[in-house]
Amino acid sequence: MTLVDRFPNLLTRLQSNGVARLLRIPQRSSYSASQHPIRTFPGDVSTAVPPTNPQYSGLTHAQRFRKQKSENFMAVVNYTASVIVVFVDVAYAAVPLYKIICTQTGSMAHHSQQRKIKVLPGKTAPEFYTAKNSSADVVGISTYSVVPPKAAQYFNKIQCFCFEEQKLEAGEEVDMPVFFYIDPKFLEDPWMASS
Repeated sequence: MTLVDRFPNLLTRLQSNGVARLLRIPQRSSYSASQHPIRTFPGDVSTAVPPTNPQYSGLTHAQRFRKQKSENFMAVVNYTASVIVVFVDVAYAAVPLYKIICTQTGSMAHHSQQRKIKVLPGKTAPEFYTAKNSSADVVGISTYSVVPPKAAQYFNKIQCFCFEEQKLEAGEEVDMPVFFYIDPKFLEDPWMASS
């Protein structure tokens, strides 16, 4: 469809004002669409026909947009909820799975011999742990954690069984020492006042 075909009165008005001659717009009788065909190319947006989806039939463009946006939002919500549920399930399953793995591969349980220890900052203090292997021979290395975590920077180990691998034979029980001190800067840190 050409501009002339689309707006027939426009050409008449332009001709009456003499503008058509200046713009070289052809007379209606001498113009035909076949002389100037509209070229189309594969994938041209103007020739693309949107796919018909029965759930969107009878809806305006704005309604279709809102409906698609709502469906996309719900898909994101469902995906996010699924990921959260999977992570919560994995978290709950971690402890029983850990126990199963430990009983199958061998387990080295250890605990502190002292429930509580008082330490003066800057002074070396010993702590003893008892480790017992309840299954076959096992070689392991321990890791430690300091609670509260913000105090970890002031905890310094001098000697620890966690520095190297420990081998325990089946049924063996050993006492393992840790020698440590608390850095005196601990007392100067205002964040440690409540610890």
